[in-house]
Amino acid sequence: STVSLAKLTATGTKDATTFLRGDNTFASAGGDNTPNFYVTKSANQSISANTWTKITLDQELFDSDNVFASDKFTVPSAGKYLITITVRCDTPNGGEHVNLALYKNGAFFNGACNDRSYANTNGHELFLQSTTLLNLAQNDYLEMYARANGNAENISGASGGTPTGQESYTSMQGFKIIE
Repeated sequence: STVSLAKLTATGTKDATTFLRGDNTFASAGGDNTPNFYVTKSANQSISANTWTKITLDQELFDSDNVFASDKFTVPSAGKYLITITVRCDTPNGGEHVNLALYKNGAFFNGACNDRSYANTNGHELFLQSTTLLNLAQNDYLEMYARANGNAENISGASGGTPTGQESYTSMQGFKIIE
């Protein structure tokens, strides 16, 4: 009336943390969505007019597998990843058309833009965000770029000092999706 683990002939490790799949193999349930990372800027950065500028990200709030270095995320294992990039641009020149981009392996992949023009020159803030799901290969790498059309602008760093969490204006974050 009872079938013990020892009596099952499926392949793989049989224990209390695995389950029997339809292909007669044992597999672990769940996972931990690693690697995962969240990096931010600590200070403002100027971006040139009409030029894509790589955004420097110098503070790691967490980086589970040490996959973020030199302002880029390098994929340690193939799979699907959810990546979000966020930037705040201070526009002292009264507003600009600003682009935010995710570069994959050194080339434009995905992005967002915000087009605002104001009659005054008191300056404004533009917030841009892009979230995308990517199927990445091992050693692919991702970087964040911004561009201002017309006049140089400033990408904002931390709000009120060193970030301890969500208060950074500019960031890149991501994780591998459990499949």
